[in-house]
Amino acid sequence: MNVRELLERTYRNLRVYVYTTQGHVHVGRVGTIEDDVVELIAPDGVSRAHVRLTDISMLRPYDARSAGVS
Repeated sequence: MNVRELLERTYRNLRVYVYTTQGHVHVGRVGTIEDDVVELIAPDGVSRAHVRLTDISMLRPYDARSAGVS
């Protein structure tokens, strides 16, 4: 399964960690998925990040316990 399929089938509308090939880590809810870009909605519900699908090296479900949130 490729990254786009994972985002559409497994992670749509869920909060995830997105690791990029540049070494960045984004946390957000998966929003719109375009041809080559995914929109992540930040935990504040307002801020948005756009990440190219080809730049995603790993996806991981968000876990509040591992983020230090109780």
